[in-house]
Amino acid sequence: SNGNYQVAITNQFGCTTFSPVYSFNVGIATVVGNNPYLKFYPNPTSGTLYFSFNNMLNKTISKVSVLNILGEVVREIQPEELLFNNSIDLRQQASGMYFIHTAVNETLYIDKVILNNF
Repeated sequence: SNGNYQVAITNQFGCTTFSPVYSFNVGIATVVGNNPYLKFYPNPTSGTLYFSFNNMLNKTISKVSVLNILGEVVREIQPEELLFNNSIDLRQQASGMYFIHTAVNETLYIDKVILNNF
């Protein structure tokens, strides 16, 4: 995970030496809201959430996940599915707030969606 790391080496006599501290950033950047590449509507939704693509030139979507308020993945959409379907069915989920995680190139976009399926 991201952080500062250092190696400690101790010999058989108990003497310890330390390496310099190295800073590592791994993974992808996270942006909450304002996904410029996928638009989700209507929001709030009554169960079927539609999406449209915008300005996808040289962009690759690697994953779309729907998470509930507890952070549990309730629906995962593979990139191939996005080509043949422009909606996400949430009718089997409980009403509440959901988060759409969309990985585009090296950035994770998080959109909030309200589900009212009374």
